[in-house]
Amino acid sequence: MKKVIAIAALLGLAGAAQAQVTVYGLIDVSYGTNKAVADGGSNAYDAIHFGNGVQGNSTTKIGFKGSTDVGGGMKANFQLEGAMARPTIGFNRQLWAGLSGGFGEVRAGAQDSVLFQSLAGFDDNGAANDTFTGNFNGVPIAGRFTTQLAQYISPSFSGLTVRAGFTPEGNFKDKTDAATTLATKDNKAIVALAANYSVGPFSAAVAYESKGNSDGKDLIVAAGSYDLGVVKLNAIYADGGQNEKGFKAGFSVPVAGATVGAAYSQNTDTKNSGLEFFANKAVLKNTYAYVDVGTFHQDSGVGSGDKQIYSVGMMFVF
Repeated sequence: MKKVIAIAALLGLAGAAQAQVTVYGLIDVSYGTNKAVADGGSNAYDAIHFGNGVQGNSTTKIGFKGSTDVGGGMKANFQLEGAMARPTIGFNRQLWAGLSGGFGEVRAGAQDSVLFQSLAGFDDNGAANDTFTGNFNGVPIAGRFTTQLAQYISPSFSGLTVRAGFTPEGNFKDKTDAATTLATKDNKAIVALAANYSVGPFSAAVAYESKGNSDGKDLIVAAGSYDLGVVKLNAIYADGGQNEKGFKAGFSVPVAGATVGAAYSQNTDTKNSGLEFFANKAVLKNTYAYVDVGTFHQDSGVGSGDKQIYSVGMMFVF
């Protein structure tokens, strides 16, 4: 109880002392290099990284999440999560509150986009920071990463879950500049819809996101996966207009307690492509070792040519 009360005082949430509050996080430490990002290229060098959102498999983070019964068969829920790698320390990843009940769940605030929540699970390497094929080629296979939104998540109906989201005008951050560019009033309001269906070894999703500015295009994504036991297959296709159209296909295989896999992606407009290899294994309780290797080809323009990435690291999840 002392732990919960301390958190309640820290967060300043009325009634949070009665809430079920969980402290969670992830620490990712890796050694490697990333020559496929804007500040990499020929000047990139090997270094130790602390889950900074570009190098390594995952972003080092810490968060608080909880819920409390508010009567009428409903619960109030919240989540606060922040990256713990400089210079982005703070609740910059999740900062939302909402209600849930028999009707489903509603949330409002900063959170993962509707499309990311719907589609990230179709990447066997967990949408890894360092080698997330597709995104490096300009194909938004997991959405355009809008963050400020109101969202509705339905209950599961025989394996079918529906999500709907709304981002107000002026809050959209373009996926290519999300870390550095502030939203502007010129950005349009965004509507997002997604449906996920799972039955046995089969999963599928379709998702839609309206354009974020007058020059953009609506985004449509379809994904599917099938787990054969000896191998899991997955594929995603995205069409976000000119230069944002393409696919990703991959597989993963369980080998001696580890998961080994590969994925290939291509932008069908620019012809940029990427090939990713990965392996991960639980080595201790809540501790995982991983290797990520990727090679990406940019067909033309500034920085054209082949670029390589590799990371060898450990993740501790708590």
